[in-house]
Amino acid sequence: MNDTSPKHLANDLSVQTSIHRLPVEILDDVASYISKKSLLVAVCVCRSWNAAFSPLLYKSVEINSSKMCELLLTTLATATTQKHLGHHVRKLDIRYALKRPEISHLVRLCPFLGEIAAITSGADDYIPLLPQWHYLKRISLHLHGQSPLMLPAGFLQKRLTHLVLTIDDFSEWIAGMPLLPAIEDLTIYFRFKWKSGGWIQIDDLERLHEALPHLQSLTLEDVGISGEIPEQVVPCRTLRNLSLKWYSGYLWGQYFSQKYTNLETLTLSKHPLMYTTDVKLEILSLASSCRYLKKLTMNGREDYQFFLSILQTIQAPLTNITSYSHNSNAWFLKAIRSFRQSLSTVYIQERLGTGIADALTALKACSSLVDLRLECYNHDFEIDRMLEGLNRLKHLTVKGNRILVSGSCTNNMYHHLIDLTMRGTNIDKKVYHYLSQHCPRLHSLDCQYSFIAPRAVQQRNCLKQSYSIYYPNPNLKSLNIDCREEVLLALTMAQKSQASEPPRASRGAQWYHGKKNRVGRLNATEVPAVMGEASDEKGVFTAIGCQESKARSNKHPFPIDIPIVYVHCHKVEEIYLNETNLFYIE
Repeated sequence: MNDTSPKHLANDLSVQTSIHRLPVEILDDVASYISKKSLLVAVCVCRSWNAAFSPLLYKSVEINSSKMCELLLTTLATATTQKHLGHHVRKLDIRYALKRPEISHLVRLCPFLGEIAAITSGADDYIPLLPQWHYLKRISLHLHGQSPLMLPAGFLQKRLTHLVLTIDDFSEWIAGMPLLPAIEDLTIYFRFKWKSGGWIQIDDLERLHEALPHLQSLTLEDVGISGEIPEQVVPCRTLRNLSLKWYSGYLWGQYFSQKYTNLETLTLSKHPLMYTTDVKLEILSLASSCRYLKKLTMNGREDYQFFLSILQTIQAPLTNITSYSHNSNAWFLKAIRSFRQSLSTVYIQERLGTGIADALTALKACSSLVDLRLECYNHDFEIDRMLEGLNRLKHLTVKGNRILVSGSCTNNMYHHLIDLTMRGTNIDKKVYHYLSQHCPRLHSLDCQYSFIAPRAVQQRNCLKQSYSIYYPNPNLKSLNIDCREEVLLALTMAQKSQASEPPRASRGAQWYHGKKNRVGRLNATEVPAVMGEASDEKGVFTAIGCQESKARSNKHPFPIDIPIVYVHCHKVEEIYLNETNLFYIE
């Protein structure tokens, strides 16, 4: 019989040769199904996998700090001459203000770079070094205060596609925009000073669009808009996304309604110190032109409702809708019915929960709904009823008082849920049993416990409740547990799924102690000391009933005041307790 074990296959020369023969596109597709962590293991244990997948690991690199950049440069510089790891780098995403010496080293070590996103403060400007990358095709820059005259316009002319500016005055930049016609995404942050930000004239916006024929996304923050609307406004057919945060201005809505007729995403927010208060006319004009709008984000309840009412009238294909606690239930139900054919994402926030049931019933008619967020801390949510009524959901966030299973749903259907976030004072353990049986595709599970003990429990000075998280399905990759106070966690990971719930903590459980912002690992014998209790013979607390009886006995007069979370899951790639990755704790 042939040996097909992973170890044998890894050392089989025929398999290694086959891997080398695979096209890059196939290897890229294979790598997309493998987690970053597993990919790193693969390149360390097998020479063929190292040769095949190293180019994919270094194809796109994100740098968040100078320390990370230092580590990357060291790795690239010390790699063997045969590997040339830096030659595989095609995309750099730099999230901090890079220094000129660092960019010099990157130019030398990564000569075949094709795309870069970078931040520069102007104090240590490295932009003149960019032309040394001969294969650079796409550039994204975030500039702080620089003048367009400082840029190598000839080199950037066909390469600069994304530009973020933090500036005081736009007049200098409007003159330089014709030199940068490839820009597709432009963001302008004006430095907001006392009751004053930046100003843009409507004529300047006209000149801007004449200079940027490929512009698809425009963001203006802390801006005042002034000037008269031209007699003839040429519509900008390319712009799909507009974000505006204004503190003053007039006629902007009427101008935008003529200029941006193909908007799909719109974000409008008034600055807290804005001068004008009545924007109904601007909203009326702009909303009436948004026939293709899919996503709307606004601050101001009345303005949002007014805008949505106009979108209902013109039958815009809106995909996202939000209902806050001060919105009327009747208005929200009407909005759901109006957009039921296109809605994919819904966010509902309520105080009392009186409209939750009606909203969930109305959402059943939304055939495209895949993302739902419910927030009502005075309401109990029954997860099985919700999922069986909305079977197409892929993303669900539920924040309430208690999260339960009704037990009345007997349908054995599987749901499409991929990620789930739950927050409550109590998440019933039956919820996890239900998820393990009916949600086999769950990839990410986020459990947030708000420990608010009832007053009667506090008066009796007895044990806070412990919790069990049981999800042994192998598709789970990420588990997050947030307890917001001191907590003990007992973790058991198994290679195979179990049909029924195991004991709360087996002998092989890994124990962790979370306190404030720190999480540490414990031996089983250390648990009783943390609890303020004497241990049983095994050194492990196996049942909450046993803990309660001990807490109340004369022999052990001290109450167990630390909640325990028992976790039983399949081998996962990451587990977080109070924002700390448990796999990085020594």
